[in-house]
Amino acid sequence: MSPTLDLAGATTVMAEDSTATYYRVTDSVGGGSLVLSAGSSLIFDDSAGAGFVYGEGFSVIVNGTASSHCVIKSASDTPSHGWNVPTTSINISATRCDLYSYSGNLGNALTSNWTFTNCNFFPFELQVEPRTLIADLLTAQWSLTTVPEIRDDDARREPQGLVPLIKVYPLTSPSRFVGRAEAQRIEHHLTISIRCRDRSNAFQAKEEVCRILDLYLDHPWTGYDLMTHQDGAYRGGNQWLYQWDVEVVLYQLRKEVVRR
Repeated sequence: MSPTLDLAGATTVMAEDSTATYYRVTDSVGGGSLVLSAGSSLIFDDSAGAGFVYGEGFSVIVNGTASSHCVIKSASDTPSHGWNVPTTSINISATRCDLYSYSGNLGNALTSNWTFTNCNFFPFELQVEPRTLIADLLTAQWSLTTVPEIRDDDARREPQGLVPLIKVYPLTSPSRFVGRAEAQRIEHHLTISIRCRDRSNAFQAKEEVCRILDLYLDHPWTGYDLMTHQDGAYRGGNQWLYQWDVEVVLYQLRKEVVRR
């Protein structure tokens, strides 16, 4: 096992184009800084729990240029051995950095204090469909008294009584590549359909959907760096049915594999 890097309240600088392997980074004194220069690579030993120690107030600064990236990754390619994302007590500033094989959520303002510029993210796979991620998010964050029926399957359903029915489904063309670089974004296009037999409940449900999505536009899930959505389109209605549709685009970062 490689040793722990203890900053001990001082500034530790990794030189340009250098590589260092540790089990974890910690700071026994407090106030220390770790600086990764352009082209350097920090690799965590493949043991569960490797990474930045929780609850310690040190800084990690990643420098780089337009042509030279830093790399932070795990020596293992299994999720149980990914390096840990730090908590909000660790101040992180990363520029031109590739982040591989991590466990946790990076960049979400609600859970992390990372600040990124031109970074590429390659986390372990989330084996969950985008429509399920959105349906689970709506279910977990719903705050209205009238709780809707939220579905992400393909079964045909109709709203029951005055309770809204919310269905999340992918469009016919579910994804497309954007960009011609080593890291590419995949666009996942989805629709959130809100249907209800009560006009007011339908509108309030649409507003609640947009409110929840607004909280998770930046790095909503591991491997997804952006989410955008429309403010809802009214699809018409009558005394029997009222419908709103909210179009969503999820941006997933993937690494392009090419023959060298």
